Amino acid sequence: MSQDDTPATEAPCKRVLIMSSERSGSNLLRSILGSHSQLASPIAIHYTSHLAPYAMFYGDLTDPARQRVLAEDLLELAYLHIYPWEVELTVDDVLAHLTRPGFWGVVDATYRAYAAAEGKTGWVCKDNHLFDHAVNVMAQVEDVHILYLVRDGRDVACSYFKVAGGPKTIGSAARMWKRDQRTATDVHNNFAPRGRSMLVRYEDLVNDPVAMTQAVCDFLGLPYEEAMLAFHTSALNNSMAESSAYWKNLSKPISNKSVGRYRTTLSAQEIARYERIAGPELALLGYDVATSDFQLRPSLSDRVVETIDEVISRGLQRWSLSRKGVHKQWLPKDQAAVQLQRRLISRARDVDLTHQPRRPTPGE
Repeated sequence: MSQDDTPATEAPCKRVLIMSSERSGSNLLRSILGSHSQLASPIAIHYTSHLAPYAMFYGDLTDPARQRVLAEDLLELAYLHIYPWEVELTVDDVLAHLTRPGFWGVVDATYRAYAAAEGKTGWVCKDNHLFDHAVNVMAQVEDVHILYLVRDGRDVACSYFKVAGGPKTIGSAARMWKRDQRTATDVHNNFAPRGRSMLVRYEDLVNDPVAMTQAVCDFLGLPYEEAMLAFHTSALNNSMAESSAYWKNLSKPISNKSVGRYRTTLSAQEIARYERIAGPELALLGYDVATSDFQLRPSLSDRVVETIDEVISRGLQRWSLSRKGVHKQWLPKDQAAVQLQRRLISRARDVDLTHQPRRPTPGE
């Protein structure tokens, strides 16, 4: 056999998790990576919120019938999204890419099927709250790399205040960001020494996108491609930008104009309050902090203020979602997710937690 007749070796599957708080630039990074010739980056379908907390109710996911149920549920979320996945997949497409059983194995198969439909070999997932599940993902799925994307929490708060949903008071924004970073840094510190997690600061990405994107590609073992920074020219990103304030920047070249916006948007009192709550985490992640009076252990009065603050924030969040009609856009998917959850819970008595060896069915 001549050298030209040698079969081409299939490129290994690159699996990438973008682990970040919301409003931290995860859609930007997803769009950049999805413009690479080897990576598919479908829109997040929020399975980490809708299905992952109920994973135990799927039971033994070495059972092909239960694997099929999970694949059906994942695809239902994908196609009820306000921007449904662009490729049409069937449950059989998903199961054909299954290499490991388990909840995250079926998720991996779903993303691999999507990538294959796009003619790509790897995938990128930026679903919300991945830091809560990353350890399980890494245990069940091979060759996963984490990009821990972090943005100055004070700018994250400003971003939340401009859109519907999310925390609507400084205290609630600071507490949410603090909780997220504590979980995410724990995951990052676990996997970074093994070469499986990379810290990506949003500020570095927007201030020098070429250098930061090259560094990310080096970490993932991929060649840098200039097309990655032309993500804003895609028809999908332009359509998404027109539909929602959440995605308005996807149709624009990368800009750093929002870096440090909190300095002119928040009052001195608001900045001090934010730093009192989340100052240690800001400092840990390399951000300047003026306040030294950190709230290490909330007093009784602090807890009372926190409770009132959370009630106000949730009320403002519901009002903002209703006023801008966002809840109507997401309603079909959210209603379907509730039905999926109820269906899973209703079958709780059928789940065998003893994990006795399953007898194969005829023909397996």
